[in-house]
Amino acid sequence: MAIPKSKAQQAKREDEAHAAVVSLHHGKRTHEIQLARLFSTIDRSVAFAYFACGSIGEYGARFGYSPEEARNLAAVGAALEVVPEIEVRLLDGRLTFDAAAAIAGIILRPDFAERRGEWMNLAGNSDLAQLRRKVRKALAEAERKEVVVPKTVHLTEQDEKDFFDARGRISRAEGRILSEGETIGWLSRVYLDRADPLRAEPGQRRVPDTRFVDSRYVPIEVRREVFARTGGKCAVWDCENRWFIDLAHLFPHSEGGHREASGLTPLCGMHHDEFDHGLLFIEGTADRPIFKDAAGNLLPGGPDATDTG
Repeated sequence: MAIPKSKAQQAKREDEAHAAVVSLHHGKRTHEIQLARLFSTIDRSVAFAYFACGSIGEYGARFGYSPEEARNLAAVGAALEVVPEIEVRLLDGRLTFDAAAAIAGIILRPDFAERRGEWMNLAGNSDLAQLRRKVRKALAEAERKEVVVPKTVHLTEQDEKDFFDARGRISRAEGRILSEGETIGWLSRVYLDRADPLRAEPGQRRVPDTRFVDSRYVPIEVRREVFARTGGKCAVWDCENRWFIDLAHLFPHSEGGHREASGLTPLCGMHHDEFDHGLLFIEGTADRPIFKDAAGNLLPGGPDATDTG
């Protein structure tokens, strides 16, 4: 980093002050390392319970440390036992205490043993926030044994409370503490298993054939078959909408239409509205539809005319 000329002109040597900073820094680091080892011992043995504390964070609060600072001390202390080189890097300035705490979870995992040096180098050369994100992602992938996608969400206070309660109940049911990502996945799967026709288990149809029964109900088995044709998305060739999908009737009841799979196609709200108002035309069959605009032109993204039969 270049020093501005004005600053360089004002500069003067302060060798004694600099030497004092180096000495005090080394002393401070040595002191933190000693504390880290002690906090790790107290945390591992649950000795904090003998001092009427419920956690190492509560124990640390008695000495003016925040819960996060106390947990970081214990984590670094545990990591020092596994990789003593961390102490050297802390003392010579290649590793900050916060960075050491950030990678402690990885250092302590046997499945990361071959990559510990790589993570220590990363910790010495990365922005702390970025490092923490990478650590969380790596640990989540190691736990779930598949690639994870980081997401940031913003919740209302009530949503956060509900999510916390749901996570607790699911963790009790699973017999272990689920991560926030696992909880979101669990809740999503449960909802989709109940509400998504493509994920529902096939069952015995209870509703008679709607071609012979005057009914407005679309049987679950029919919904599954219709949505399976497009994988749950709008049937229009170049439309990728999967969220707001209607079951459109190729023929209305007044013209002999019914609620069987051969008479229904999945359309998003926009294309359904265009179809109802004569701006979209559907030819062919339900399983091989041909989409045209009001002028009779094929919509983009579809098969060639020779392929539509």
